[in-house]
Amino acid sequence: MRKEINLIYILGNSYSGSTILGFILGSAEGVMNLGELKFFNRLVQKGDNYCSCGNKIKNCDFWRDVLKKEYKIYGLPSSKTRLKIILDIILNKKFPQSNLSNSDEYSFLSDISKKGNCRYFVDASKSIWRLIFLMKCRGINLKVIHLERDIYGNVYSFIKHKKSFLKGLFIYKFNNYLIKKILKSSSIDCITLNYHSLSSETEKELKRIEKFLGICYSDYIKNMKRAEYHNPAGNCGVVRQFRQKFKGLTYDSSYNRNLNSIQKFILRLFDQNKCK
Repeated sequence: MRKEINLIYILGNSYSGSTILGFILGSAEGVMNLGELKFFNRLVQKGDNYCSCGNKIKNCDFWRDVLKKEYKIYGLPSSKTRLKIILDIILNKKFPQSNLSNSDEYSFLSDISKKGNCRYFVDASKSIWRLIFLMKCRGINLKVIHLERDIYGNVYSFIKHKKSFLKGLFIYKFNNYLIKKILKSSSIDCITLNYHSLSSETEKELKRIEKFLGICYSDYIKNMKRAEYHNPAGNCGVVRQFRQKFKGLTYDSSYNRNLNSIQKFILRLFDQNKCK
C-alpha cells in the first residue's frame, strides 16, 4: 500500500493573492511550495526558465534529478474537455474522489518528498480543471484553500495585466460561479479565505489556516525569509522582495483611484458582498 501524499491546493481566480499565500504556506517546516504546477510541463519544455532559487531549472540542485524522469503533470485540458467539465458543473454532477491511478502525479510528488523533510506540498495552480483531476487521483490527500478576492481589486488586477475590463469581469464572475458549484457538489476538504481579511486580520486568518492544516504559522514573516523555495513558476525578483522587504501582508487598494466612475458603478452592480 503506497504512502499518501498531502497536497494543499490553492483554488481561485488569477490575481487573487495566491502567490503570496503560497509563499506563506511554504514557509513552515516540512511544507514545500511548488508554485503553479499547471505550468510545469511548459516550463520544463522551455528548459531555460528560472527556479525561484535563482538558478535555471535544469541547473537547480533540487530539480535536476527529478526532471530526468520526464513527468507529465496535468495542466490545461483541451477546449472540448473544458466544455464538458463546465457542462458537468452546471448540471450539478458530483465529481468522485480517489478513483484514478495516475502514476506521474503521485510519483512526481513522492520523489520530491524523498529529497528532504517534505510532509506537505503546496500547489498554487488555482485551476478548476487541475483540481477536478487531482480529486480523482488515488494516493493524494487534498486540502483545498479557496482564496477569494473582492471584485474591485481582482478585476483591476486583470486590467493591470493588459486584459480588458469586460473580460476581467466575465472571468471573475464565471470562474467564481463554477468554483462555488464544484465545492457545493463535492465532499472535498476545503476552507474559504478572503484576501482582504487575510491582509487586514492576518493573525486571525492564519489561526484558521493552522486549525485547518494542523501547521503552525505564528512566525511566518521570519520563516519566509529563511525558507528554501524551489518554485519552478516563481519570479526570482518576487522571492527576493518577500525575503528582504516583506514585513507583513498589506492590501492594494489602488483600484480606488485607477478605476473610473463607470467601471466602479458596473462592479457595484455585480458585487455580491456590497462592500463598497
